[in-house]
Amino acid sequence: MAQELIPWARKNLNIAAGAQHVIVSGSSFGALCSTYCAFIHPEAIGNVVSLSGSYWLNPDWQNNNHPFFSKSGLLIDSFRESKRLPLRFYMEVGRFEGGSSMLGSNRELRDVLLLKGYTLTYKEFDGGHEPIRWRGTLADGLIALSGK
Repeated sequence: MAQELIPWARKNLNIAAGAQHVIVSGSSFGALCSTYCAFIHPEAIGNVVSLSGSYWLNPDWQNNNHPFFSKSGLLIDSFRESKRLPLRFYMEVGRFEGGSSMLGSNRELRDVLLLKGYTLTYKEFDGGHEPIRWRGTLADGLIALSGK
């Protein structure tokens, strides 16, 4: 994404230079992947819209008692241990999304980001892990991060 897609988009779609003009987004595992891409390539990606991110993912995820995990997700630990990066976030998650596996891990990432001083908009909605819940949140996130 950072080495091929974004340079191609800048060349062909008249996107302004700078990571602050790039927003990645995803839902569930897609949110985890988008956040990871931004974490690994903050020089290319400056903004993340996360819709019910699967931040619970850790090496023991298949052996744990879903939906309650005793360990933080790998990406949460990575943010906790790293220096603050030039990233901004818009996160939404449902209040009825599987205990610590979804709601809890999103709250944990939120807390880590806030403690580190990241710019973050965080919202919880009354719902579960269904795509219909994200129908308006993508637009909300894009507006919040683009400032338009």
